[in-house]
Amino acid sequence: VPILVAILSDLNVTPLVKNTAISAALMDDLWLWLGIGFVLSLSAKTGHPLNMLILLALYLVSMFFVIKPAIQLFISTHTLDSGHQLLLVITTILMSSVATELIGLHSIFGIFIAGLIMPTTLLNQVRPALTDMSNMLFVPLFFVISGTKIHLDVIGWHFVLLLILFSIIATGSKFLSVSFIAKRLGFSWPDALILGTLMQCKGLMELVVANVLLETGIISNFMFSILSIYALLSTLFTTPIIQ
Repeated sequence: VPILVAILSDLNVTPLVKNTAISAALMDDLWLWLGIGFVLSLSAKTGHPLNMLILLALYLVSMFFVIKPAIQLFISTHTLDSGHQLLLVITTILMSSVATELIGLHSIFGIFIAGLIMPTTLLNQVRPALTDMSNMLFVPLFFVISGTKIHLDVIGWHFVLLLILFSIIATGSKFLSVSFIAKRLGFSWPDALILGTLMQCKGLMELVVANVLLETGIISNFMFSILSIYALLSTLFTTPIIQ
């Protein structure tokens, strides 16, 4: 979503298209992570898959109905300076990521859920510090680490053909479905086609998911390389195609 927002800021599109694209991308990411949580619970190497699903359900209930109200109550009854606000957010993120690791999921899932339950007022206070920290340290490191996992020695004709086939199927199915649904909802054909193109922007989230799937052994380095290159290419070509 952050990369999509940055792309939209450089494009001359209507506010309706912009807001719809961002809302759709948020829902896309939400369902993506729910699906990833389900897949990781089934692929867990310890315990029965049903046990993992039960623990996942208990974790989600605890986060949304216990931790979230507790944080809201705490910040409403205590006056915190910026340092303590940041400490509260980081502590919640770390505890959530540890919890998901303990129940057999990936820590990134816990980070995502921690962001969902965080009160808006608290996030607005610490967002500048978190953004600076991420942009200057974590995002560059993430891209460097992801780049080292792409094996250039696997690139050959079979790799290129599979990448082209994967790109055609993934791009075509999403572009056509989003465009036709947008048209059915009352958008003009130009705006519907723009929405279909914007939804091709894979951005950072797909790279994160590809790394998670690789680390858990669900996909191979060969498939990781295809997913990573496709995510980068689809993001790079979004703006030129719309322009």
